[in-house]
Amino acid sequence: MSSGVTGNTGSPVTSAVRAPDGHGYWIVTANSSVYNYGSAINLGDARGSFGGFNPATAIFSTADGGGYWIASADGTVEQFGDARNAGGMARSHLNAPIIAATGF
Repeated sequence: MSSGVTGNTGSPVTSAVRAPDGHGYWIVTANSSVYNYGSAINLGDARGSFGGFNPATAIFSTADGGGYWIASADGTVEQFGDARNAGGMARSHLNAPIIAATGF
């Protein structure tokens, strides 16, 4: 979809992040589907792993744009491309769901 509009994904859009070069972006939906536009390369998603009471809530990119992380409400973090696994907050007591995140 080159227009930059996801259309009906069947799952709400929960987060977006621009590519480091400023010429593209990624969008993630609650079920962890990733949509890429412009220079942003789709490096995969965790479709079906998140959703319901544990939606994907954030997508954030590596500094070089060669990878990204997807975080969910319970603190689970999945990595794609050159994004390194630095752990997550899953199985930790959280006072509230994760709603945002940032990269390096």
